[in-house]
Amino acid sequence: MTRTPGHILSVAVPRPLDGLFTYFVPDGLLPKIRVGGWVKVPFGKKATTHAFVVEPPRPVSEVPAGLSLDSIKEILAVGDEGAIFPDDVLALCRWTHEYYRSPLGEVLNCAAPPAALGLKNSRNLRVSGSSPATKPSNFSVGRGTVPPMIAATGYPEIVSVVGSICAGTNLGKSTK
Repeated sequence: MTRTPGHILSVAVPRPLDGLFTYFVPDGLLPKIRVGGWVKVPFGKKATTHAFVVEPPRPVSEVPAGLSLDSIKEILAVGDEGAIFPDDVLALCRWTHEYYRSPLGEVLNCAAPPAALGLKNSRNLRVSGSSPATKPSNFSVGRGTVPPMIAATGYPEIVSVVGSICAGTNLGKSTK
């Protein structure tokens, strides 16, 4: 199969694996993809999973060295919500990934677990029709509410940071 025209997309998969994974973008899905959004992809022997878009699509001519075009799988669907991570939250997740040396997909999955995306779990993906109560847009910066699933984690440090983000406060200021 030759794929000279078209685009590829590198995504962060919520698995304990470092690095991004590259997929071919079907032409019909290209206009829907947003950095900070999510896509449905085949991964390994599993049927499908959700993955996070952390960089814009690139032309097929920019395929990473050592990767054959024939071995690249296609994205199956794009989440309806568009960008679920505002730029500042995505930046915080990238910082967490670098500072704690945790896989970016795992960090993003903690920030927006499948239930927050309107998915029951990563195997039961709903691309449309998410419940309004669980849509990530209801928990955006400046809204002042911490998502219930984060509040219930039992980790006060995480709840505090997410609460600051949701309240739109400056994380760099001392509280003393």
